[in-house]
Amino acid sequence: MAKHFIFISFAFLIFLSGIYPGLQAQSVPSVAINEVMASNSETIADEDGDYPDWIELYNTTNSRINLDGYGLSDNYENPFKWVFPDVAIEPGQFLIVWASNKDRRSPGQPLHTNFALSAVGEEIILTTPEGVQVDSLPPTPIPTDVSLGRKPDGSGELFFFDEPTPGASNNTEANQGQLDPPLFSQTGGFYSSAVSLTLSHPDPAAQILYTIDGTEPSASAFEGIPYRYRSSYARNPGDSPGSMVTVTTRTQRYSAPLSIQNRSSEPNVISQIPGTWDSDPFYLPRDPVLKGTVVRARAVKPGFTDSEVVTQTYFVFPGGRNVFSLPVASVTVNPSGLFDFDQGIYVPGVDFEAWRADNPSQSADALSPANYHRRGEEAERSAHFNYFRPGSDRVDLEQDIGVRIHGFVGRRYPNKTLRLYARGSYGDSNFSFPFFTDDPSEQHRRLLLRNSGQDYNYTYLRDALAQTLVKHLRFDTQAYQPLVLFINGEYWGIHNLRQRFDRHYLALEYGVDPDNIDMMETNGVVIEGDGDHYFNMTQYIEQNDLADDQHYLEVTRRMDPDNFMDYQIAQIFLQNYDWPGSNIRYWRAKTDAYEPGRPYGQDGRWRWLMYDMDRTMSLFSQDPGWENNTLFFATDANSEEWRNPPWATFLLRNLLKNEGFRHAFINRYADQLNTAFSAERFTALITELSEAIRPEMSRHQDRWMFLISQWDNELNRLTGFASNRPGKTFEHILEFFELQSTHQLTLLAVNSPQGGVKVNTIELADSTPGFRLNGSSWTGTYFEGVPVQLSPLPAEGFQFSHWLVNGDRINTANLSLELTGNTTLEPVFNEAQTTPVDGLDLVHFFLFDDS
Repeated sequence: MAKHFIFISFAFLIFLSGIYPGLQAQSVPSVAINEVMASNSETIADEDGDYPDWIELYNTTNSRINLDGYGLSDNYENPFKWVFPDVAIEPGQFLIVWASNKDRRSPGQPLHTNFALSAVGEEIILTTPEGVQVDSLPPTPIPTDVSLGRKPDGSGELFFFDEPTPGASNNTEANQGQLDPPLFSQTGGFYSSAVSLTLSHPDPAAQILYTIDGTEPSASAFEGIPYRYRSSYARNPGDSPGSMVTVTTRTQRYSAPLSIQNRSSEPNVISQIPGTWDSDPFYLPRDPVLKGTVVRARAVKPGFTDSEVVTQTYFVFPGGRNVFSLPVASVTVNPSGLFDFDQGIYVPGVDFEAWRADNPSQSADALSPANYHRRGEEAERSAHFNYFRPGSDRVDLEQDIGVRIHGFVGRRYPNKTLRLYARGSYGDSNFSFPFFTDDPSEQHRRLLLRNSGQDYNYTYLRDALAQTLVKHLRFDTQAYQPLVLFINGEYWGIHNLRQRFDRHYLALEYGVDPDNIDMMETNGVVIEGDGDHYFNMTQYIEQNDLADDQHYLEVTRRMDPDNFMDYQIAQIFLQNYDWPGSNIRYWRAKTDAYEPGRPYGQDGRWRWLMYDMDRTMSLFSQDPGWENNTLFFATDANSEEWRNPPWATFLLRNLLKNEGFRHAFINRYADQLNTAFSAERFTALITELSEAIRPEMSRHQDRWMFLISQWDNELNRLTGFASNRPGKTFEHILEFFELQSTHQLTLLAVNSPQGGVKVNTIELADSTPGFRLNGSSWTGTYFEGVPVQLSPLPAEGFQFSHWLVNGDRINTANLSLELTGNTTLEPVFNEAQTTPVDGLDLVHFFLFDDS
């Protein structure tokens, strides 16, 4: 699959041979590193059906050699990174070791190291148990499905082999080295007029091959290579499938400069291929879409390995880069890998047609078999990725990547979510770029180009809105950046760039070992590690009443209650009806015990992640969804629906039995309703996010054939939810917890130069999302029967003196107030004294309304 490398030329190989003895003929080692592949796309599969890197060893002697205790490594400083078990190589025989990261060392079974090889080049060392280096290869970039090996076996110089021979003698044709890539006279990007593009190469004997259809240039494609697709499918019994259409891709020999022009008026190609089983694919564009030109080129020469492929994308529009206000991403991929009837992962294809033949009387639904439901490495396609920031007319990031289809029900939609993979086998292990203005992270292993899920033809921002509203809370949300996507130069409309939650995300975000975590989803389905710790926790809860503080505290040593509390509040407030029976994922760093002194995320406790928030805020409902009290939905102990079965509500139901957690939950919810969840902030976010994509929405709707009036109607419905949900939620809390009433709590002199105030979990300051002053005062709504916690926050040089509570002086700093009526407080600060002030212990107050 890998296609992007930092390659070496033949001249560079000769240079390496001068400084690395391993590249020259030398004394023959007893066991030689005979052949290596650092990017195995389709050469040979391991016992799991995967295609990992591999290392071939060869016994050059006439004796059997036992490798027990030998070290194999990709790091000179750690020669025993992986150690052989009790295995032997017979004289003149070969042994394959998979460099897969799977770490398998059972004698008699396939061997797998605990490391993988980098295609850009890294050393490989074989060491005896006594620490004597037997053989080594220097860091050498190796192309995809090409091996680096010795000829003759066990000795001689190193060569590239376009036809690798894993487990056998290196007797195929050996190449002297790899050609340098061709040179482009113009870099890809945005242009306002036609471009004359010249391709050249330092070696006049090299020939340049190129394509403009997304395929990689190949000498075998001069006459054309066809792929086919179905123009429509038989969705319902009795429907007739459409015709089979053939498209031919071809490679061309470069002979003269290419004229790159605006191709937008040319007929659509891949935009006309249906991605669903609809008998009438209504969503196909009726007019030509905007188009760029993708040029892919490589150099070839007899006796040398072909050069790497260079990919440049050119957008020639009258307005140049100003055509788009959003970032632009370009994905280039062999079109057959996405759209071919047999091999394409973007289409229903042969998998659907086989299902239809077996089920002639059944109508298709979202889960009916189709090519786009294929998963795993076999459903990953190598691709090239370009990213342009707003205002950038030249590419800001480009790299070779892997692409898969992502999602569950959303795979059935016309425009699908693409999952982007950065891998060492493609060249770069990370996407190293600051994509997101709302997240400082610049390193990402996996990204999503999301189609907005079930909201794909409604607002196209529901999930982003939900996660933006709550991103300040104590759980992880996915960063968001809308962009314009092109696939093979054809306009694909708006997609939302998002982070993907997996072990790589956790490693980059929290510094945990990605191979030493537990991650689960839904009802204990293990994604990484195991579920022992989680099941032990739920069993403890089943056997102990959490109303008892001792049992509750024990549970807080196993899960993060603040994280879980915020996660539940957010889901409940946003009325997620595709949860908690679905779209729930939780994780922990593996530790033997709770380690409270460790950095956040490394203490061994369970935490929850938010994703897939499309079916929220009254999606699919014409009713005023803000009236629904989803507290009952999230705690139902007897539901038979898939959306909220008893296992999914188990934790919250039991935690709410504890008075401390229950009061903290109610106050935390109120804190957010008074600030971040306020109608003013909620509706302002809708305006901000919708206006960011509005300039592009007309083109997007022309591409996918739905009306802009429909979009505006959906935004109005969303605004109605945001305007009414916060106020209604106070009533929901009163109803669910059987509380008597709410009261207004007003803080005077808030944020004075002398100091501020913390109410429960929020600091009354501009840094708190949704915080708004009314003059110099702030008013929030809280609940009778649930004490409100207040703390003074003296500014530097000042100290707390006392509170004025409804005009009465109280000297105690940290208050726990029982509200029985509307209450006014003012903190009073004095200049700091050199002697300590007594009386700062917590005192519990009952405040009664004078009336």
